[in-house]
Amino acid sequence: MTKISNEVHAIQIKISTFIAIVGFLVALSNFIFMVYSGFSIRESLLGKEVFLLVIFSLFFLILRRKTSILVLYLQVLIIYLNGIIAILDNHEAYNGYGLIIIAVLMMYKYGMLKNHVRTKIISITVSMIFFIEYSFYLKSNYSFGLSFNYILYFIFFFTIIYILYNSEINRILKIEKSFKSAINSKEKELELLINDIVEYKEMIKEKEHNISKLYSEIEILTEPWQPIDLQKYKISEREESIIKVLCENTDLSNKEIAGHLEIKEGTVKQNLNKVYRKFGISSRQKLIELCQSNYKNPIYKITQDVD
Repeated sequence: MTKISNEVHAIQIKISTFIAIVGFLVALSNFIFMVYSGFSIRESLLGKEVFLLVIFSLFFLILRRKTSILVLYLQVLIIYLNGIIAILDNHEAYNGYGLIIIAVLMMYKYGMLKNHVRTKIISITVSMIFFIEYSFYLKSNYSFGLSFNYILYFIFFFTIIYILYNSEINRILKIEKSFKSAINSKEKELELLINDIVEYKEMIKEKEHNISKLYSEIEILTEPWQPIDLQKYKISEREESIIKVLCENTDLSNKEIAGHLEIKEGTVKQNLNKVYRKFGISSRQKLIELCQSNYKNPIYKITQDVD
């Protein structure tokens, strides 16, 4: 069976207990009245005014703690049927109309009007019109139109109920729409913040790379630098110019070096051989390894910029 919410269950218990107590009190009142009216105790107990009320009250009392939607429907149905019986018995009896009103209010509170509310209200109104008219018909002095005021009363009541209910539903829908709008706004704001975080992470990563690079350059600058003393090896200006071009552009051929210095290729080759002999090496790779720090070290570049 379908379970009901804790809030509805709490209301069900209170309503059932109250109805049961009132039912027992009315049954007791009817019993005393019937006994004083000359009925026997047995007749009074079995009379519908007492017996049905006791059964009706016991039903509410026993099932008041059940958490099933079926119990709610049975509650509403019993109250509605008692209202119908009271109206059929006497169309002027206030308790019949009151019970019908209570049944409708219970339907609203129990959530039975959430779906097809218009159809349900119209169905209840039409059924009440029929039973009121039939109650008048059962009287010997029936005349068409006598029930008009009572019918108008019920149409008025159920119309007001529908207007109030519809207004409440619209209010709830507006609140729900407002909440959804607020949630969507927060979700968009969260998405923007996440995108900002991703961008900041990329920026931080780039900055960290730059910092690491700067640390490396600082480390190089702070390391002791002792350039090779070319004068010690009696390197001429021409030879030094060739060494410098070669160390700064290690992939250049002799011809390209010659073009760069605007000298002959043979002059480059001849001077390189002299340099090899002076350093005691046999290849340009050894020469590059030996002299490159003179021209590639950052400190050398700084001194050149200052000059």
